[in-house]
Amino acid sequence: MPTLIIHGSADKTVPIEATGEESAKLIRDAQYIVYEGAPHGLWFTHKDQLNQDLIDFI
Repeated sequence: MPTLIIHGSADKTVPIEATGEESAKLIRDAQYIVYEGAPHGLWFTHKDQLNQDLIDFI
């Protein structure tokens, strides 16, 4: 199943090492994108980049 994982490198709520990286390892062929410097609310702070990545994935 196509899977897109997006995570901010500066997420203090859900650390990238514990979630984003692990999820990408566990889901075969997942597309994993890290937004450098992005916080937990990257949907707000990086909305243009997020929207483009979602469109590209779909």
